Amino acid sequence: MKAMKKILATTLCLCMILSCVSMIAFAAGENEGSISIVNPTNSEATVAGKTFSVYRIFYATTADASIAYSWYADPKTPVVNPFYEFFATVEDANGDPLVTAGKAPAEYDNIQKVVDYINENHNSNYALSIFAEQIHDYIAANTAKFSDVVISKSAAIGETSVTFDSLPFGYYLVYDDTDFGTSGTSMVRSAVMVDTVDTDISITLKANRPELAKQVLENNGSYGEATSSEIGETVTFKVTTHVPSHEYYKTKYNYYITDELPAGLSLNTDSIEVSIEGVADADIEDYCTIESNEADNSFSVTMKQTAMIGADKLATNTEIVVTYTADVTEEISLGRTVNTATLHYSNDPNEPDKEGSTTDDASVYTYMFVLTKFAIDETNAVSATDRLAGAKFQIYSVDENGVETLLKFIETPNPFVSGKVMYILDPSNTVGAIDEIQVLDGEAIPNPVRNADYYGGGLGDITIFGLKEGTYKIVETVAPAGFVLPTNGFEITISDTIDANGNISILNATVGAHTGDGAIGKFGGETTTFLAWMDIGNRAGSVLPETGGMGTTIFTVLGIILMAGAVAFFTSRKRSSVA
Repeated sequence: MKAMKKILATTLCLCMILSCVSMIAFAAGENEGSISIVNPTNSEATVAGKTFSVYRIFYATTADASIAYSWYADPKTPVVNPFYEFFATVEDANGDPLVTAGKAPAEYDNIQKVVDYINENHNSNYALSIFAEQIHDYIAANTAKFSDVVISKSAAIGETSVTFDSLPFGYYLVYDDTDFGTSGTSMVRSAVMVDTVDTDISITLKANRPELAKQVLENNGSYGEATSSEIGETVTFKVTTHVPSHEYYKTKYNYYITDELPAGLSLNTDSIEVSIEGVADADIEDYCTIESNEADNSFSVTMKQTAMIGADKLATNTEIVVTYTADVTEEISLGRTVNTATLHYSNDPNEPDKEGSTTDDASVYTYMFVLTKFAIDETNAVSATDRLAGAKFQIYSVDENGVETLLKFIETPNPFVSGKVMYILDPSNTVGAIDEIQVLDGEAIPNPVRNADYYGGGLGDITIFGLKEGTYKIVETVAPAGFVLPTNGFEITISDTIDANGNISILNATVGAHTGDGAIGKFGGETTTFLAWMDIGNRAGSVLPETGGMGTTIFTVLGIILMAGAVAFFTSRKRSSVA
């Protein structure tokens, strides 16, 4: 569900309710492709007895690996495209229609704004499935207008696939238009958006028609696939679904969401809220029940039968949103912690308690930080090998307003380095928590090899776990013996970039300008091991003069000063005597 797919990709298959299983780079004829719908191997869904309709939304042409979309088969001969008026009902981000309604074909607005809108606003299976349903709702309300852009085929009992051959390159809506009647055939309606440019496409019928989307509130204030968080922070999750078309269920239709949180994310049971499009908050309890289990760290939201069956049932495509919060605890894993929600629903009108399910997830990342203490060498640079013991530090988090908060930690065994310790962030001020942490010495590894999975354990290392992206101030409180204590502290910013699939594409550490004693050495981050790291150097203290050299000069100067003092003394006494 996470893969971002653009309709401008040459071999695109954006499957909303059907899932793409293969894309074969072979065209049935010049500027033609085909779409095949086949039985799945992992469910009882079947194409047998079903009728599928393929609606051509846009035409497409290719040249030198580029693709151009058009309202017409031949721009020189513009004819009516019934989907133009549909897009006149769709608004952009500013509330303006994508195209101007009522225009003659030769005067149609440029199609590129529509293409861009689809790319920018429907870049997941879930979003595009809802969009596909909206298009089909428009078709159903204006059936006569679409007779020239639709092809329908049925699969006989026993058949395992349906193929639409010789389709002009373009962008298509595929819909299950089966008339169930009273036959009792156990099927689920399906919709899919498909691009046939230079390819024959095979898509697998999927029984899991309903979809849901799970997101987490990111640090930038918007919902997305993943975020990073410190231990002790509270994160907000959102689960969204839409009431599916289930008109063939007359007596019962099960529809409910379950969510069991993983270790490291502690559910706040009193935070669970449900909103239903068109339903006042005060009436939500009439439509669903919320049950939570603190021991299992889980909850469920179940739609009542009166909300799904009967005269007062919720309309198809009604949006249902569940939000809740969870606290990040010390049990969180390094790196990615995946939180999954499951949507359960009836998938057989003859046996309503026979259920299907689909899942989606959102993730929380937590990072590790390794600070290493080195000496400053004779070139005034931070040494790469001269590690120092004995240093102590305090760590502050710095918010967007520059407010600094002293962090506390619990010392615990480092699970990645046997026999060594690390410090876990402890915002709860647990008994034993400390706000001053010390680099490793004694039995620490004297000069370890540092690579992408170096989790500390070396002489002069401090390993900290439980941080997120953000800015931190590092203040050295005790310097190694014989070295100068740096002034003003060191600032480091951990930054991450999370892609549309919730994966970390960039994890980095950058440092602010530092003034005063001490220096910053190497710093950076590792996306595969979720590490940020930084080297801090100390300057050796002043050394007393040795015999010869400057020592002789000092004694000479002192002798001159003493002699001058004696002359002044005796001169003063002589004057006193004369007086």
